[in-house]
Amino acid sequence: MAISKNKGPRKTKVFQMPSGAYPYREFFPEGNVGVHSFNFDVEQILAGNEEGQQKMNMITPMVIQLPEGFQVGQLLTSDQFYLLMASRSMSFGEDYSFTTTCPSCGKPEKHTYALPDGLPINRLPDDFEEPYEFKLPDCGDTVGIRLLTINDETVVDNYAKQRKLNHEEPGDPGYKYRLARHIVHVNGEEPENMEDAVAYVTSLDGRDPAEFRQKIESATPGVRPLLKIQCPQGNCGTVYEAAFRVTAEFFRPQR
Repeated sequence: MAISKNKGPRKTKVFQMPSGAYPYREFFPEGNVGVHSFNFDVEQILAGNEEGQQKMNMITPMVIQLPEGFQVGQLLTSDQFYLLMASRSMSFGEDYSFTTTCPSCGKPEKHTYALPDGLPINRLPDDFEEPYEFKLPDCGDTVGIRLLTINDETVVDNYAKQRKLNHEEPGDPGYKYRLARHIVHVNGEEPENMEDAVAYVTSLDGRDPAEFRQKIESATPGVRPLLKIQCPQGNCGTVYEAAFRVTAEFFRPQR
């Protein structure tokens, strides 16, 4: 006799996207989307050899209820990550833990957060508009930016891989390209091409490069990239910032 198959429905829950679906409100009028739990097909992809972002892009349409006519590449990367966290929490439970090390006393500490909303989340205000504009403190330029999609991130990743393959520059070559891809205009003038935008980003100095990055981070919806953590009083009590870490346990927890 054949083994009976699991015929139960997948878990599905509706979540509000951090962006409120601002860039694609015609597809998601209320800013909400249905999210599924993982299934075997998702697990099979996670067990593969593809890189992390590629795996995330592959499983996204498998766990998110995308309406007809909407392409997964249109999704903001920040919405994507939030919704994948939601799917992960439905599959394995809300709690997710990772360890940080205090920069003052050197002692490690385990942190546990409830995904997705136990983390600090930036949500776009109702009056948000693109291009989002800000003024740089030293050069005085007014820069207008847009939020990046999965398609944008794919272009940035391909650029970075090629530069690394050719050993063309130190550090992360995708960093400047990603910042440049945000640019819609500088003082009302659009960049002629990506090379023009990259040249502008790399020309910044003084306080401007950090301000440029911080303005993008503050405007981007989704999980805040840095968490404020206080070392336990029994250690030293230092308050420091640490990046939210996605370890191998995130998508494939060990029980």
